[in-house]
Amino acid sequence: ENGVFKMKTSNKASQKNTLNKEKSGFGSQSLEQRLKMIYKNHYNLERSLKNGIFTAELTLNLKDFSDKVRYSR
Repeated sequence: ENGVFKMKTSNKASQKNTLNKEKSGFGSQSLEQRLKMIYKNHYNLERSLKNGIFTAELTLNLKDFSDKVRYSR
């Protein structure tokens, strides 16, 4: 919608894994690094854990990102 891509996913959280850890797992760190490298500040990733359900929501502002890439060449 209007150059914004949104994706939300939820699943049952593992009893072994909590979001209260100071550092998240390797996969989460890798994802954050890749998003920063590719989209700079044109994305938002929110994660939450509520009632045993882990939810992640990714928002990409593709219009602003596309404009910046187009005019930076």
